Amino acid sequence: MNIKKILFIMLCICSTNVLMAQDEVSDDSEKKFEIRLSNGATFPLGDFKSTEGVGSGYAKNGYKAAIDISYKLANNFGVAFIVNYNTQGTDATKKAEGYLHSNPSYSSVSVESGSYSVLSFLIAPEYSVDLSDKFYVQGQLGLGFANVQGAEEHIAVSSPSPYEETRTGGSQNSFAYQGKVSLNYKINNTFGLGFYSSYFATNSKFTIEGIDVEQKINTVSTGIQLICNF
Repeated sequence: MNIKKILFIMLCICSTNVLMAQDEVSDDSEKKFEIRLSNGATFPLGDFKSTEGVGSGYAKNGYKAAIDISYKLANNFGVAFIVNYNTQGTDATKKAEGYLHSNPSYSSVSVESGSYSVLSFLIAPEYSVDLSDKFYVQGQLGLGFANVQGAEEHIAVSSPSPYEETRTGGSQNSFAYQGKVSLNYKINNTFGLGFYSSYFATNSKFTIEGIDVEQKINTVSTGIQLICNF
């Protein structure tokens, strides 16, 4: 079972508990731990999105899932451990056009291109501001590391010297950081729902055709999160 399916099942279970909890009596005891399960879309920026030049990522819009485990240190201040998983497809058509432009002797190029995947582990201080008895805003800045799996591609070239080649994406570890802001609603003292936006960045180095190329991966994500306090 892949990561997407596991997180989807966890979100469904948590969603069921949230709906069942709406009619329950609130527990007034203070809860120190909070788990947030989030799910959303992610959009590439800068070089990661670019389709021109060395270091271009050719990335398309993708998917992000995350688990935050937070511990409240003070009334509005806490620290969170974050696990993120991002996956982003790549633009095979633009890659083929790039190969044709760089190699005039090619009569045609066919490209099958895979996806980037990023698994990151971060530690983040976070701060909350109450807007009312039910609504609050929360912000966090996380630092840690990411494992980046590059996009594999298969190239078929028609030319006076035709050839086919499969290039593996490779796997690299690199420093990563993330900023996140969310607007949340307390259903009761245990469960809540939220809407979040985040910015994530890491800078990995891959070897492409014998050349070390730095591929900056920076994305903006937005989606929903389910919150459980205990």
